[in-house]
Amino acid sequence: MTAAPESFRSPEGGWTTDDLDQLPDDGRRRFEILDGNLVMSPLLPEPWEIDIPLARITPRGR
Repeated sequence: MTAAPESFRSPEGGWTTDDLDQLPDDGRRRFEILDGNLVMSPLLPEPWEIDIPLARITPRGR
């Protein structure tokens, strides 16, 4: 296991919105604070960014 980057280590007393504002926005993750804990989750594509061929979602013969 690797150590957490220094910027992601929990500050004394837990995370605040000021701490959250200082985190880098890399466009790949969403950061949230839950009860003083930092929660990171991957950003999901917007519905219009998903490319699904119409042939996969339309019934055959139409």
